[in-house]
Amino acid sequence: MFNYFTIVHPSMHFVGGAERLMADLALGLADAGIQVEVVTGMCHDYWRGQLSKNAGVSVKELGCATPGSLGFWLRVKGFVKAFAKLISPETDLVLSSSFPSSLVADLFAESRDVQIVHYLHEAPMVLHDKDGVKALPLKLRMFYRFASARYAKDDFEAVRRSNLILANSCLTREVNAAIYGVDESGIGVVYPGVNVEQIKASGVKPHLVSKYVRDGGPVIFFPRGVQFWRNPLVCLQALQKLRVGDFTAVFTGGADYEEADLLKRARALGLAGRVLCVKELSDEELNAMYSRSSLVVSVPRRQPFGLVPLEALVCGVPPVISRSSGVSEVLRDGVDALCVDEGDSEQLACAIETLVLDAETRRKIVASGKQKVLADFTSVRFVKDIIANVSKLAS
Repeated sequence: MFNYFTIVHPSMHFVGGAERLMADLALGLADAGIQVEVVTGMCHDYWRGQLSKNAGVSVKELGCATPGSLGFWLRVKGFVKAFAKLISPETDLVLSSSFPSSLVADLFAESRDVQIVHYLHEAPMVLHDKDGVKALPLKLRMFYRFASARYAKDDFEAVRRSNLILANSCLTREVNAAIYGVDESGIGVVYPGVNVEQIKASGVKPHLVSKYVRDGGPVIFFPRGVQFWRNPLVCLQALQKLRVGDFTAVFTGGADYEEADLLKRARALGLAGRVLCVKELSDEELNAMYSRSSLVVSVPRRQPFGLVPLEALVCGVPPVISRSSGVSEVLRDGVDALCVDEGDSEQLACAIETLVLDAETRRKIVASGKQKVLADFTSVRFVKDIIANVSKLAS
């Protein structure tokens, strides 16, 4: 087995599912006796606090937020060189996670005897997602097309030169196999898992609810639902069709322009006062929000996997998911979740009404889904599967 493991994830300044997964991986590898370093642009205080709990994990920061900024996309190759210099010469395996970590690992490997593993979170990522980019505002569409023309070929070549490619679902494997021009059999699948120590049911009433939500009405939670690629318009159209009384819909995440767009659309649909937007929730607030919600909705466009439905089930909340998501490969429709077509607001409205009005369906889905998550989709299992896959490179 490898002794020194480097995880290159440039966007640890975000608090999202990919960042949580990489933090859990680093801590799990350290628990297994492996020295781990996390190389990133700027580490969020939350992740820095989590990672500092284990002496076997170190964090190396470039000192600035990278993905998500205009300056980053204009100077990718300079950032790649800077990231590669942060990697310890002792490392014998680099796991790349999110662009441009593929280029970073490839550059580092030019002068080192090191194994390279790519973990693909996206299906596909923005550089290669011609259909997904169409959903963005015009200025962003033009910019990402420029970025794709400039960097996509380098990413293709770097990934194909790696020692091992892993995907987070069969959907991700299928789409990326076509994009990178490799056989599907050459890409392994390691499903993500949730950290059940961090995500758990809470009896605390979230401040958000106590401030804005009247007792008794259903709360419909859309974690990170503000983001364009998570179908906020379809979600709002479904809310407009609901016949469930005085509900409140809570959306989180997203950039300022995405939040402004969602609230504008909500007002136009007559949902003003029923739709709330929140930037970021702490673990305590997130657990409390899950636990107070009647259901959780996660119906993005072609999501590669998605931890939100698993987190919801651990907290005892039934999820609505899209059939085009990777998580629908493991959560059964009508048994562990309700599945809908991601662009169909009628189906989504019906699913929401079912979970709000039918207590027995809610109970059955939570009982079955939670048991499945705790048995097969924890972060502990995820780390074990990663170790099992990379161990084959050492034999």
